[in-house]
Amino acid sequence: SAFGVMICIAMVLLYTGSDTLGPLAIVALAGSLAGFLPHNLPPARIFMGDSGSQSVGFLLGALSLLSFAKASTLAALILPIVVFGHPLVDLSYAVLRRYHRGQPLGVADREHLHHLLLDRGYSRRAALGILVVLNFVLLALVLHLASRQLTGIVVILVLLTIPAGIAFRIVRHALAGGSVREEALAFFMNRERRRVLHQARQ
Repeated sequence: SAFGVMICIAMVLLYTGSDTLGPLAIVALAGSLAGFLPHNLPPARIFMGDSGSQSVGFLLGALSLLSFAKASTLAALILPIVVFGHPLVDLSYAVLRRYHRGQPLGVADREHLHHLLLDRGYSRRAALGILVVLNFVLLALVLHLASRQLTGIVVILVLLTIPAGIAFRIVRHALAGGSVREEALAFFMNRERRRVLHQARQ
């Protein structure tokens, strides 16, 4: 819910439409999330659950279409990607990770960014604080891009995200003593062979 509030703030500040319904809807969503937030901070007393988080995600996605509808074509494509940078990168890496392992894309694991922080010994509050700072940095970046029209830089960064993720996995496997060729070819194997290869490594 903290990230939802920050995304709402970014969308209000960057709103390019002419009507007042869009900003009001975004502010209403931000207010409801802010009211829920004190009860959801670690140690949480209530949880949003899948239905709640998916509903908030849908509303944020729909409202982002209103927010950037009248921006230039490049800005309308890139600015929402930066605003949603943290969840999009986490989702993209999860899909890439599960594909590489031959697992169903919907299977649960503990390798999301907040799980990795917890496994490194950070408390839940500390992990939340780190992610909040990350999202504030993304918010500042998107406001800077919007004011100076530097969206071309973000196009390059977005296009390099997935290749960089693949390269990172290959290099990490090579440093652990694995075969670079095997790791690279794993992306082109069928699911069953990728699953067996991952289990053999485990």
